[in-house]
Order: sequence, then C-alpha cells, then structure tokens
Amino acid sequence: MIFEIINNVIENILMSYFISSYLKMKEKKYVFIFSTVLMNTILSTILTNLNIIGIEQTILIQICIWINLYILHKEFSIQDIKASLFCNIILYIATYFTMLSFSFLHNVKPIEVFQVRSQYIACVVIVKIIFLLLSIGILKKKPLILENTKVPSISYLIVAELLIIMIMAYYFVSMVLSNIFEFSTNIIFSCFVVLFIILCYTYDQLIILNKRVYEN
Repeated sequence: MIFEIINNVIENILMSYFISSYLKMKEKKYVFIFSTVLMNTILSTILTNLNIIGIEQTILIQICIWINLYILHKEFSIQDIKASLFCNIILYIATYFTMLSFSFLHNVKPIEVFQVRSQYIACVVIVKIIFLLLSIGILKKKPLILENTKVPSISYLIVAELLIIMIMAYYFVSMVLSNIFEFSTNIIFSCFVVLFIILCYTYDQLIILNKRVYEN
C-alpha cells in the first residue's frame, strides 16, 4: 500500500508538472501541482480500496485535473483539457512499451512481470523514467499546438478524439496484461501510435492553416 501511494504521488507530480509546463502556467503553477497531487493521490487510494480501478479511475482523475485547471488557471480553455488528455496518452504509451520490454527481457508474459515484486517495482520505476524523458522531449518540441481554432466545433472534436485515443490506449495496456496477449497486439498498437502522431501533425497543420486564413 505504501509503495502504491508513493507511486501515485510521483506519477501525479510528473503529470501535473507536464500539464502546467505545457500550458505555460505563469500564476499558481505550483499551487496547481500541489493541489492536483494531493487530491488525485487521495482519490486514487480511495477508489482502489473501493475496487474502482481501470478506465473509470482514469477518467475521474482526469476530471479532478480539469477542475483544478478551471479553478487555478486564469486562462483556462478547451486547450487545458486537450493537454491533460494528451499527457495521459503519453503515460499509457510509456507503460505499454515498458511492460513489453520487461516481458521480452524475462521471457514471460507481461502479466507475470507483475507477479514478481522486484520486477514489478523495477517496471514501475522504468515507466516513470520513460514518461519523464518523453515529457522533456515533448515540452521542447510541442507537437500539439494549443491555439484557439476560431471554430469551437473543431476544438470539441479534437477533445473527443483524444478522449477516445486515451480509452483505446488504456485497453491496449489491459490487453497486454491479459492472457489473450498476442504478437498481433504489438502491430496494432504500433499502428495506433502512428495514427496518434498523424492526428497531432494533422491538427497542427489545421491550426496553422486556420491562423493564416484569419490573418489574410
């Protein structure tokens, strides 16, 4: 239980720092980080004890992040929700590839990695490291432009797509941990990641084009 709480704290620190940095929060950034970490750690612990896990817990945690952003981010908009969902997708991608790597390294099924305490702890640590490295790279490159599209329906559509992608990513991770894990899953997930990258690129080009149209 103590390890799980520490894991939740570290994970929420990384997520809230990534989101606040991505959104370039100038005021109350660290208040947002502290509030989000505290609330989500308590929420995760309570939900886990109530056996409310999986995508339900993920969505509730996301809602908690949105509420904190709404209260503490002066420039709150639909872009905040995009950044939050984007962050969760990156975390799931890091988790998937880490579990897969451990599975190949130890020549066992992914679910069996979690049955050995030492391997489980090592896997959790590596996930955090990979997520941190991805976060640093993404914060430098900013692959998802967060600007108003001037067309609200487009912003809502992107949020809906990111939410669907996050749910898909969760079920990919769940599939890897199940006994129905197959090699084809890796191919499908790789295609999923490519489609996610294409979505970000297409969205960026749409924003750039939209900006040029309004400038003209």
